[in-house]
Amino acid sequence: MAGVGLRVGLLGAGAMGEALAGGLLAAGTPTADVVAAEPDAARRDAVAQRLGIRVVDDGAEVVRASDLVVLAVKPGVVGAALDGLGAL
Repeated sequence: MAGVGLRVGLLGAGAMGEALAGGLLAAGTPTADVVAAEPDAARRDAVAQRLGIRVVDDGAEVVRASDLVVLAVKPGVVGAALDGLGAL
């Protein structure tokens, strides 16, 4: 994806989301082109500090800001991660 100019959004910034974001950055995707949604405030702050990406609490904000969205959550929380996205 490096150099393609896609803005990538991650719904979830847990271990899987952080690993995906780290891989995107390692491949050359600019930090400004990666955004993640994470409900846990402490986790949001930690991932944002470690990776230098924007991490927000609103999945709809991530979807609106992204060309490509990756669902990076455990199966048990898929419903919660997708809540509020139906109108987008």
